[in-house]
Amino acid sequence: MAPSRKLAVVLAGLLAVSAVGVVVPLASDASGAAATRAASLPVVLPSVVPSWVKSAAVVGATPADQTVFLSFALQGKDPSGEASYGVAATTPGNPLYRHWLSTAQFQQRFGAVDGSAAALTTALSALGITHVQVDKLGLSVLAAVPASVVSTVFGVQFEQVMHGGLSTRVALDQPVLPASLLPLVAGVSGFTQERVHTDHTQKVAVTSPG
Repeated sequence: MAPSRKLAVVLAGLLAVSAVGVVVPLASDASGAAATRAASLPVVLPSVVPSWVKSAAVVGATPADQTVFLSFALQGKDPSGEASYGVAATTPGNPLYRHWLSTAQFQQRFGAVDGSAAALTTALSALGITHVQVDKLGLSVLAAVPASVVSTVFGVQFEQVMHGGLSTRVALDQPVLPASLLPLVAGVSGFTQERVHTDHTQKVAVTSPG
C-alpha cells in the first residue's frame, strides 16, 4: 500500500472540522443521570457557516428539492486511541511515525462499532432520510437528502451564494442533531456545499453538486 493511501487509512475515521463538517460532542462525556438526560436531548452543533459567506453575493434561496449530500461519521471503537495514533503516525520523532495501518488493521482497532451502520440507517429512515449507503470502509453512512428535509430534521435553512464563480449552497444556521442519532454519530459534514478544484494533473472533484 502506498504511503499516501496508508495515511488515508490511518486518518480515515478522523473528521476534519471545517466550514462544512462538525464533530458531535459525545453524551458519554457526562456521567450518571446527567449522561442519561443528555442522551435524550438534541444537540446543537457548531456553526457550519464559512467565513467567506459574509462577502459572497447572494443568488437566492436554495430550492427545496435540491439534493444535499450528507456524510455521517460513525462512532468508532476507540475514538481517543484513533486520534492519538493519527497524531503519532504523522509526528516526526515519534516511535510510531510512518507506522501506517492497513485497512484491516484500522478496522480491527478503530473501525465503527459492529451493527452501528445498520442502526444509523434505521434511525435516519425514521426521520425520513431513506436514500443512504455505507461507505466502502464502513466508517460512515452517506445520505442524499432534499434540502427541505434537511431543514426539517436538522433545523438548517439554506441560501445560494456565488463562490468561485459558481452558485453554491450555504447553511445559515447551526445544525441540531436529533437525540436518536447522538449515540451513533461522531460527526456530520455536507451542510454547506463544498467544491474542490484540483490542478490539471488530476480529475476535478466537485462534491455535493447542486
